[in-house]
Amino acid sequence: MRRRAAVFLLVSLGAIAGGSGFDSLEGQIERSYHVKPQHIPLLGAARFTARAAGRFGGRQFRLAVFENLPEDRPPLNLDTPGMGWQLILRSETPPEREATQIYARTQGERIRILVLSEEPDEITLVESEVNPVEFARRLRDNVNGLGADE
Repeated sequence: MRRRAAVFLLVSLGAIAGGSGFDSLEGQIERSYHVKPQHIPLLGAARFTARAAGRFGGRQFRLAVFENLPEDRPPLNLDTPGMGWQLILRSETPPEREATQIYARTQGERIRILVLSEEPDEITLVESEVNPVEFARRLRDNVNGLGADE
């Protein structure tokens, strides 16, 4: 009995500590505006292909798009996505109510990146896992004008 209780406790704590920032923000958006993300045809195939290609050292991504939101909705006020997530960038343009937030969290040798982009009638949420060395190399190459394919 004690063993089962200990296993249950460890699994519960692991789920709380390692919860997905994506799931947290997606749930907050759904509850705030009473909306569900749009169904994107063939997204599963795109996720599989992206994982196999490993572009920019990435292994996986998740995407949620909330469209046709009322422009007079209250401002989005989100809690931190969860334990370990740090806000890296916040950019806002008040007249048009456009905002972007980028969060990051280390996960072993990889980094998980979470991007939330808010526009007057749409919110897009993307989470990706990247290899920081490969990502930095590709970013540097693009900044230096070499392009992603060279």
